[in-house]
Amino acid sequence: MKLWLAAAALVLTTGAAVAEPVAVTAVPVTSFETLGNAEAFGPFTWRGGLSLESSSEDFGGLSGLVMGEHCEDLIAISDQGRWFKARLTYAGSGKLSGLNGPQLEYLLDSKGKPQRNKVWADAESLTPLGKGKIGVAYERRVRFGSYDIKAKGFGANFKAIAHPPAIDNGPENG
Repeated sequence: MKLWLAAAALVLTTGAAVAEPVAVTAVPVTSFETLGNAEAFGPFTWRGGLSLESSSEDFGGLSGLVMGEHCEDLIAISDQGRWFKARLTYAGSGKLSGLNGPQLEYLLDSKGKPQRNKVWADAESLTPLGKGKIGVAYERRVRFGSYDIKAKGFGANFKAIAHPPAIDNGPENG
């Protein structure tokens, strides 16, 4: 199976409504021009990238990116405290060509409410934790936690995970 290396090619604008579809224009990025238009990078094969734009003021600032098992489902998070979900489409050649069904939904706090403001909502990274859970790190109000999307979908509440105290002594937003 070919691996996909498009995370670096996402070019985005700005942050969404609760579980609402969002109009997004996806323009294929056909190569990494700065790397001499190569198609292979060690064990990785370039299958394309997307430049995403939307007129929605709630769209953009996407930081984390997780691909589904077959590189068809995309999950990302935003600086505005939103999940971004979409289904990727590929051309007959296997190259990335666009996306379907883009949606934005609030990342919820531990009480099931949207994050209270931009400082609290600024999500920076995510990672699959297995068994249907996704780990999320927030950067301005530093905290780490998980969302059980297998059990509750993207309406799952944040469950804090302890982090090393030294992280609290780092630079703001760093």
